[in-house]
Amino acid sequence: MPSSKLALGSAIQVDLDANTVRLPLYPGKAAGKTVWYVLLDASNAGIANDRGVNYAPKLTKIGTGCEACIQTVTLEAPTPLANRFGPAVVVAGAPEFSPTRVATQDPRDSP
Repeated sequence: MPSSKLALGSAIQVDLDANTVRLPLYPGKAAGKTVWYVLLDASNAGIANDRGVNYAPKLTKIGTGCEACIQTVTLEAPTPLANRFGPAVVVAGAPEFSPTRVATQDPRDSP
């Protein structure tokens, strides 16, 4: 698929037959453990364009009046050749994906 047709320019590969997309994956740290993240949006138009992600200016307002709604992330000695965004230290933590969680289909979605 030509990149001009992609909604997210940072996509590495789109497979329409398998309904999958490959995105760049970046390393970070949360509570001393390695975590991985993808970048999808940026609140700065120049950065969004440079990174091939969606420009979302309203992200700058997400924490207004709700400090618990945001997470502070700081860069830790980035190495441009290894990761153009730099390894990040995720201060508040990471999502919890332990095997005790089970996803089930909503019965209203059954054929």
